Amino acid sequence: MTIPRTIPGVTRRHQFAVQQVSPKADRTYQGVVYDSKAEMLYADYLDVLEKEGELRWWRAPKCRLGCAENVYTPDFLIHERAGRSDVYMVDVKGCKTRQFKKNKRLWAKYGKCPLHVVKCKGRRWETTIIEGGLA
Repeated sequence: MTIPRTIPGVTRRHQFAVQQVSPKADRTYQGVVYDSKAEMLYADYLDVLEKEGELRWWRAPKCRLGCAENVYTPDFLIHERAGRSDVYMVDVKGCKTRQFKKNKRLWAKYGKCPLHVVKCKGRRWETTIIEGGLA
């Protein structure tokens, strides 16, 4: 008996296939094209908080984690204003790749501030905090 390599009606993806993202028009906010629609929506959410005086935010700079070859760029740099001087980075994730898992381990060891990993769950944002090792 031979087992078919494909199942009718089911498409297989290569394990290294690039995930499809929304068209540029769907992930553009105030003239900036974001890497994903979720990242664009989070930028909109941050704008609302900034208008309320809760925080200030910027696109995050590149971070070196340990050595020059380990370069990681989170999505946003946040500075909270509400009576605190908290500074942290935010990375909006749709799925966690092998590269991100490596960067997460490196951040825990070499990060200079906390990293908030944010995922959209329905109509709310779910956050996981990774404390930086050098914080």
